[in-house]
Amino acid sequence: MKKLLAAVLTFAMCLSLAACGNQSSPSQASSSVKSDGTAQSTFEKMTIKVSYSTGDNGLDGIACAKLKELVAERTDGAVTIEGYGNAQLAGGDMDRMVELLIQGGAYDMCILSEAVMESINPEFYILESPFVFKSYEDAYERIDSEEGQQWLKDEFNETGLTYLASLGNGILQMTNSKHPVYEPADLADLRFRVYGDNDMRLIKALGGDAFVMSFSELYSALQQKTVDGQINGLATIASANLQEVQSYCTIMNMSLSTFHIVCNTNAWDGYSEELRQVLEECAKEAAQYAREELSSQEAGLRSEFETQGMTFCDLTDEQLNAFKELARPVTEENLAGMDEKTLQVWGLDS
Repeated sequence: MKKLLAAVLTFAMCLSLAACGNQSSPSQASSSVKSDGTAQSTFEKMTIKVSYSTGDNGLDGIACAKLKELVAERTDGAVTIEGYGNAQLAGGDMDRMVELLIQGGAYDMCILSEAVMESINPEFYILESPFVFKSYEDAYERIDSEEGQQWLKDEFNETGLTYLASLGNGILQMTNSKHPVYEPADLADLRFRVYGDNDMRLIKALGGDAFVMSFSELYSALQQKTVDGQINGLATIASANLQEVQSYCTIMNMSLSTFHIVCNTNAWDGYSEELRQVLEECAKEAAQYAREELSSQEAGLRSEFETQGMTFCDLTDEQLNAFKELARPVTEENLAGMDEKTLQVWGLDS
């Protein structure tokens, strides 16, 4: 794994050096004077491309739109954030999306999930291991702590990325188009779309079958019965109207999915100090906005889905524990090779 990471980073550095002769770096901010005689900062006119996984209504899309608004406001319109959803700049391939970000040149920033980082840096498995976080509040408290922020900065930095902020993508629930799911045996005839090795192993451990595919392909795959179900937060389900092609939702709170706003480090280092400060501040504000939007959306989505015909399956503690027991080996496997510091940061060292 370390050899793979080293190869990716070496290739990225070569591409970055080659690009230096073709791209100009942003100039340092200079001073001008307003009509009232006070100084104001000016920025070089530029466009920063941001790639993200879902559509405009997804939490990453919402965060990108807010980031665009805030950056335009703070730079007097000089810096434009240009968002590209559904990983379209990478042909819809979310793995390719992060590869291109690390290489540099195609776009400077991404809003990406920990799932796309796991094959590059296995430490990220800890963020979406099954049943680790009790709630959004529990997760945000750890993510926003000094230790959590430093961990994220360090781990992204290892891959040539600069970390800016995190937002929730939802606590994962299980949906399908065939029948209610109340116990592991109910998964025997179900095929689920997943993204990433963690979810693949989790669904198989619970008794279902799993297929990896990008989010952009999911609606049509469910509609055409290529797969029967999927796991996502309610807001993400709504963002792609997946409730139109799913009949049952089991409330399981399987794991937390998060998005992270990051920038290619070579591109970041080329920005002026003032622009870096603006981007960091705006990213944190955009992430907080998206967190609040997630809470607001989820409050009414269940009743909205029920009105559209979806049946919800609420598990008893005994039923949920049956799933948790089957998921335990996945969590243990994820944590087995973790650095002790990582376990301490996320409260899993006991």
